[in-house]
Amino acid sequence: MSERAVRLAQAGFALAALLMLVGGRHRPASFVLAPVHIAAAIAMTDGAIAGLRATRAALPPPSIHVP
Repeated sequence: MSERAVRLAQAGFALAALLMLVGGRHRPASFVLAPVHIAAAIAMTDGAIAGLRATRAALPPPSIHVP
C-alpha cells in the first residue's frame, strides 16, 4: 500500500513540476499544486478501501506451533 502511495505522490509531483514549468507565472499556485493534492486524496482513498477490505476478509487458518 505504501509503495502505491509513493508512486502516486511522485506522479503528482512530476505533473505539478511540469505544470509549473510550462504554465509560467500566469497560473495561480493552487492550480500548480492541484495534482499533488489530487494524488494525496487518491492515495488516502485507496488506503481506506484497502483497510476496509482487510478488515472484512476471512481470517487465515491458524498455524500450529510445535515447541
